[in-house]
Amino acid sequence: SIDDAIAMAKEIHDGLTLAQYNAYVYWWLVNSNDSAPAGLISTANKPTYFGIGMKHFSYFVRPGYVRYDATSLPQKGVRVSAFASPAGAADNKVVIVLVNENAVDVPLTASVNAAGRTLTSLTPYRTTASATFEREAAVAVNANAFSISLPPKSITTLVN
Repeated sequence: SIDDAIAMAKEIHDGLTLAQYNAYVYWWLVNSNDSAPAGLISTANKPTYFGIGMKHFSYFVRPGYVRYDATSLPQKGVRVSAFASPAGAADNKVVIVLVNENAVDVPLTASVNAAGRTLTSLTPYRTTASATFEREAAVAVNANAFSISLPPKSITTLVN
């Protein structure tokens, strides 16, 4: 369920931001028992919610990216992680992962120290109980600040 994706995202977030891990490795790739899934993909070769939770930290955050300080727990039940490509890299990306473990919508306003990058918008990719890593309309960024509403029990990845 979405709770599995949230649990995975919380574990990765806490490891990277609170425990200062350099990397996160999950060794159980394929489920051996779909009645108690723990792998990243099912025996039918479909991502599980664990895999979907991990995707928010691995699809856009690429090798060599740097994690930037962020207020990792800005509100009760909300986690924020920020990453960017190295200075001078060709892709010039900023990636922000937002986890809302609350059962209600949470409005969030944040400012981004974009490491010398000028941001004008961020594109959200969202997972909820009814959506899996769906691309949504871009969020405007003004003076490196943005506002977004996080749906209940959701993971949102923002990328420029």
